[in-house]
Amino acid sequence: MNLLILGAGGHGRVVREVAEATGQYENIAFLDDNWKAEDVAQNHSDVIGRLSDYDEFTGQFDYAFVAIGNPEVRKKYQELLMDSYEIATLVHPVAHISSSASVGKGTVMMAGAVVQTNSKIGAGCIISAGAILDHDSVVGDYCHINAGATVPSMSTVAAMTKVDYGAVYHKTDEKWVEEHKRQYGTEPSFF
Repeated sequence: MNLLILGAGGHGRVVREVAEATGQYENIAFLDDNWKAEDVAQNHSDVIGRLSDYDEFTGQFDYAFVAIGNPEVRKKYQELLMDSYEIATLVHPVAHISSSASVGKGTVMMAGAVVQTNSKIGAGCIISAGAILDHDSVVGDYCHINAGATVPSMSTVAAMTKVDYGAVYHKTDEKWVEEHKRQYGTEPSFF
């Protein structure tokens, strides 16, 4: 199988390493608007065109993945690619995903990420190294749960949200508050 990655910046290079670690792809190449031909030759990069060239490579690549940090741009290109490619979901071999969790198309889970029981991750998400999603959490489409961030049990992260490095997400929706009261007999406290 071959994989076309849109975005050859830092995130794109990490995505490439995750894809390589899976052992599923024989050929991986990039499309990126910020690389020039002389940069490609000098850096021995596999950038083969610009983002807008995606439709020129449908016969050469089975899968595509959008490795762009901006969630609006990520969503735009993932939706464009869906007509011509299978959208890859990439999970690093040392990430842990519960067998009862679900992960949407176009999501990348990096090394050391942990997704617990009954968690749901939407399409086009970035689950960075060491991120933790505790049981029954929901992460909406095109979110970024950054390195070392934690999403507590029964929390819902709205679509397009970024939970930054090392943060603990404290979204107290009614479902979470009611479950906390049922289990502990008190309102939740965040110190």
